[in-house]
Parts: sequence; structure tokens; C-alpha cells
Amino acid sequence: MPDPESYPVTTLPAQHRALGPLPAVRKRAFAAHLDNLLAGIEGPSSIRTIVAHDLTPQMERLSVQGCIGCKGYCCQTASTHAWLTVSDVQRIREAAGNPGVKAFRAAYLRHLTGRRYIDSCVFHGEKGCVLPREMRSDLCNTYWCGELRGLHRSQADAPAPRALMIWPGADGTMSA
Repeated sequence: MPDPESYPVTTLPAQHRALGPLPAVRKRAFAAHLDNLLAGIEGPSSIRTIVAHDLTPQMERLSVQGCIGCKGYCCQTASTHAWLTVSDVQRIREAAGNPGVKAFRAAYLRHLTGRRYIDSCVFHGEKGCVLPREMRSDLCNTYWCGELRGLHRSQADAPAPRALMIWPGADGTMSA
């Protein structure tokens, strides 16, 4: 690494939950949330603001590396609603050619298998979100944590954005 002192140090969050089977009660809770959205009833995910950030491809690649190291700390808040809203469901159904309710619902429920991080989003698996990007909420597709937004600001004018990223370990030690 040339000139390591010139790299901004960015400490990022990290999640350390254990993986386990997704309990049936959490599957049912997501299915009920999806059913409400399909009926046009907005749920707990309606209270948020989506802010799209225009990033250069280089800054987006750097940011994604931060997310990979973090392993989805922000995903913990998605619980059994996956931040999906009525408008997300409308957008996703339209983009998929307006499948029927049963087919649309089944497409989501098929992704509720396998090991998940305990008490995190029902779609938060060992390698990140198990949903294809086109099935994720707008929030999930546009969110950057405060630490990464700070990095974006600090590197906004950099011709080649860079950072030394550090994540806390489960034991409190820091790793880069």
C-alpha cells in the first residue's frame, strides 16, 4: 500500500450474530407482512426516508467493500418486514410483469429457507441478502450507514477514493 498514512481511517459497524435455522414464527410474520402489503396495507416499514446517493463507480465499489466487511449490521433492523412497503411491492410486481398475487408471494416465500442470522432480517444469510437485488426494498438498495456516508463526504473530491476500513470483532478487537 503506497503512502498508508494518506488513507482516511474509517471505522465501520459489524454484526456478530450467530447463524441458525429461520424459525417458523418469523416466516409466518414475514408472510403476514407481505400479505398486508399486497392488500395495500402499509406496515412498520413505512416510517423512513429514502435518500439516494449519487456515487462514482469507484466510490460505490469502495463502499460495497465496507458492507462486505460489516456483514450486514444494518440488516438487523429489517426483522420480519425486510423494509418492504406497498410502493416497493408495486414497483417490484410491475418490473416482473405483474405476476398474480399467489405467484408473487410464492417467489418471496421460496427465499425463506436456509440458515439466517438470528434475529436479523429474514433474508439475511451468511453471504448477505438472499433476495435478488430486484426483489429488495428501495431502502435496502439505496442505504449507506452513517460511517460510509462520512467516507463519501471525505472522499467526494478524491480522483481515486480510498480508505483504510476497520471493523470491530466480536471480542472487541479491531481488524482491517
